[in-house]
Amino acid sequence: MVSIIIVNYKVKKELFSCIKSIINSNPKTGYEIIVVDNDEVRSIEKDLLKSFPFVKYVPSEKNIGYGAGINLGAKEAKGEFLFFLNPDTLVKKDAIDLLVRFLRQNRKVGVAAPLLLDGDENPYPLQGTLELTPKRAIFSHSIINKLFPKNPISKKFWQVGWDKNKNHSVDVVPGTALMISKKLFEKIGGFDERFFLYFEEYDLCKRVKELGYGLTIISKAKVIHFWEVSTKQRNDISEIFSKSRFYYFKKNYGFISALFTNFVLGLSKYSLAVFLILVFFLFASINNLNNSMIFIGDQGWFYLSARDLVLTGNIPLVGITSSHTWIHQGPIWTYMLGLVMFLFGFNPVYGGYLSVLLSMITVYLMFFIGRRMFSSHVGIIASLLYATSPLVFQATKMPYHTSPVPLFSILLIYAVYKWIKDGASYFPVVIFLLALLYNFELATFVLAIPVISILAYGVIRKQEFVKKILSLKYLGFSFLGFTVPMLPFLAYDINHGFPQTLKFIAWLGYRLLTFVGITGAAGGNISSADMFSFAVNNLSRLVFAYNSFFAVLLLIASTIFLAIHIYRKKVSGNFLSGHFILLIFILVPVVGLFVNKTVSDAYIPVFFPSILLAVAVFLNWFSSVRFFKLIIFGVILFIPVLNLSYIINSNYFYGNDLKQRTETADKIIKMADGKNFGIIGKGPGSEFESFTMNYEYLLWWKGHPPVKQNTDVLFTIEESRNGITVYKTKK
Repeated sequence: MVSIIIVNYKVKKELFSCIKSIINSNPKTGYEIIVVDNDEVRSIEKDLLKSFPFVKYVPSEKNIGYGAGINLGAKEAKGEFLFFLNPDTLVKKDAIDLLVRFLRQNRKVGVAAPLLLDGDENPYPLQGTLELTPKRAIFSHSIINKLFPKNPISKKFWQVGWDKNKNHSVDVVPGTALMISKKLFEKIGGFDERFFLYFEEYDLCKRVKELGYGLTIISKAKVIHFWEVSTKQRNDISEIFSKSRFYYFKKNYGFISALFTNFVLGLSKYSLAVFLILVFFLFASINNLNNSMIFIGDQGWFYLSARDLVLTGNIPLVGITSSHTWIHQGPIWTYMLGLVMFLFGFNPVYGGYLSVLLSMITVYLMFFIGRRMFSSHVGIIASLLYATSPLVFQATKMPYHTSPVPLFSILLIYAVYKWIKDGASYFPVVIFLLALLYNFELATFVLAIPVISILAYGVIRKQEFVKKILSLKYLGFSFLGFTVPMLPFLAYDINHGFPQTLKFIAWLGYRLLTFVGITGAAGGNISSADMFSFAVNNLSRLVFAYNSFFAVLLLIASTIFLAIHIYRKKVSGNFLSGHFILLIFILVPVVGLFVNKTVSDAYIPVFFPSILLAVAVFLNWFSSVRFFKLIIFGVILFIPVLNLSYIINSNYFYGNDLKQRTETADKIIKMADGKNFGIIGKGPGSEFESFTMNYEYLLWWKGHPPVKQNTDVLFTIEESRNGITVYKTKK
C-alpha cells in the first residue's frame, strides 16, 4: 500500500486536479490519499470531502511549512511506502506502480522519483543533482553560473544531458514528487522541520545517501509539474529561500561555510551594482578627507564633550544647544564620537570616518529598503542617486550630530512599512527609532506625526497592524524602546524643569498656532519667500545641483505619482502601501520646516532618503513606459554624472576645511611662542560661544590648549569665504 501525501496551501483548483489525476492513473497498488491543509483559512475541507470522501483530511494549526506538513501527514499514513506529491502536479498512468515496483526490486535504493514533465509533456532538462556542497553551490547557483553556464562543476552538478529515456541515479531527486519506504523515512527522522520551504529535499536525500542507500529517477514513471503555483500565493518567498539555504549549509557544513556560501550566492547583478556604488562612494568620501573634512565650531563642541567623556568619565546628559538656546540636542552623538576616540584616538578626522561609515550604510539601505518596499530597480536607482548627491557628500564630509539622521530616517520608514505589513512586532522598533532620531536632531520630532496618524487610522478602522499593540508584551517593548534612548534627557529634565520633553511639546503647539495665525506673536523672522528659497536651494543640491527648476519639477512629478498610486489603492481598499508611507514622510516634514520658519541645514538630512527614494520610484515607473524607456534611462545616468561633475568642480562646502583650520591652529601655536594664550572669534557667528570650539579642540589635540584666564596673549580668529585671518589682540 502507498500513502500519497499532499500538502495544500491556497491551491484548491490544482489540488483537486491532482487528486483526479491520481484516480485516473488507476494504480494497481492499493493507496490512500492524505491531504495536509497548511492554509490558515480552512476553505477546502467541505468541498474536498464532498468531492473525494475517501481522502484523509489533516488540518495543521497554521502554515507550518512543507516539510513539517509532510511529517504531519506521514504520522497518519498506513502504507508501506510514502509518496510525497506537490499539489500542482498531474500523475500519469502507471507512475505509482512503477515507483513501487522499482523500490521493491531494488532494496539498496532508498528513494525513487518520477520523471517530471512540463505542461506540454516534455521532460524538464534539469532533473536530479549531485549532493549540494558549498563548492558546487558557488559554481552552479551563483552569478558565476549565469556568466559561465557551461563551467564543468555546474554541468556535473546539474547532471546536464542525461538520457531521459533511461533510469538515472542521482544524489538528490526533485522534491516535487518522490517515494520512500515509511520505515526508512522514520529511520532518518523525516523532514527537518526547520526548513519552512526549499532545500528540505537536499537535506533529506543527503541523510538517505549517508545510510548507504541510492536515489533514482525512474524514466517511465511520469508526472506533470506546473512550477511554483503555491509559492505565488506568498510575497516573502525570497526571504524564505535565503533562510533555508543558509540553514542547509550551516547544518551540513558549518556556520562559517554557510556564511561565505550564502554571501556569494546572494550576489546578483543588483548586488554587484550596489557593491560598485559602495566602492565608489567610499573612495570619493575618504579621498583627501583629512584635508577636505568640514570642521565648524558646533562640531568642536561635540568633539570637546566627547574628549571629556573619554578622559574624565563624566557622562553628558545633553548635547549642544539648539537654535532655541533653552533646549539642547541629545548626547548620543557625543557617545558615538567618544567611542571612536576611545578606540582609535583623538585625531579629528576619525569622526569623519565615522560619518563616512554611517553614509555608506545608508547607501546600502537605500538599495535594500528600496528593493523590499518596491523593486530591485528602485533600490539601485535610489542607491545611485544617494551616493552621487552633492548634499549627501557635504553632510558626509561633516561629522555632526545630524550625521546619523538619514540612516535612522530610512530605517524608520522601513519599520513603519513592516509594522503595517507584518503587524505589532515592529511597533516597538518604530518607537525606538523615533526616540533615537529625537536625540540626534530635535526637529525629527515631526516624524512622530505620520506615525501617530497611521496609528489613529488603524485604531479607528480596526486594522490588523494595531490589534496586538495594547498587549503587555508590545506595550512593554514600546516603553523600553522609548525610554532607553531618552534616559539621558529624562535624567536631565528631572533637575531642569523638563525642557527637553514637556516644555518642548508645549512649544511645538505654540509654534503651530503661531503659524496658522491663532496667536498674536510673530511666527519667526524668516519670510515665506526666504524659506522657499532655502528649501529649493537644498533640494537642488540634493537631487540635481545644476538646475533647481529640474530638481523641483522632478520632486513634484514624484509626489504626484505617489499620490495617484495611493488614490488607486484607496479605491481598491488598501492605500497603506509603501507609496503612502513615503509620501507622508515627505509632506509632513516639509510642513514642519515651514511651520518652524528657521533656516538651518540641520533640518535637511531627514529629507535625504525619503525624497531620493520617491524620485527613484517615479523614475523606475516612468522607465517602464515604452516610449520613454531610453529617455529615462538616460536621465538616470545623466543626473549622477552631472552631480559628480558639480562635486568635482564646485566649492560647495562650508568655505574653510579641516586643512585650513589645522594650519590656522599651527599658526597660532607658532605666534604664541610658548606663552599662555586665549582665542576669540570675530565676524558672522562669533556671537555664539561655540564659534571657536573647533580651534580649541585642534589646539588641544596638538598639545597647546588655549586658556580662559591669565593669558599672555589673545588671538582673534576671523573667518570668511576667502580664508581665515588670525591676529593678536590687545588684552
